Amino acid sequence: MDRFYEWHNLSDNRKFRFAKMMLIGEAKIYWRDVEDCLEMRGKPLITDWIKMKQKLQEKYLPQSYRNKLLDQWNNLR
Repeated sequence: MDRFYEWHNLSDNRKFRFAKMMLIGEAKIYWRDVEDCLEMRGKPLITDWIKMKQKLQEKYLPQSYRNKLLDQWNNLR
């Protein structure tokens, strides 16, 4: 997504809105739950791409995969 955003030179707000629009299935339900939870707790909703991306990575990108990528990065020659 970041490459797409860079190519089209989208503002942060438009990045967020586009990503939210593109969510489907379980991810869409998860994001609605995140927004509902924040709203019920009286906290501000997430409205920017960076925070949204971090929240989705917490859910869908396992720590073991991140560690594997970091290991690969460190072993590049």
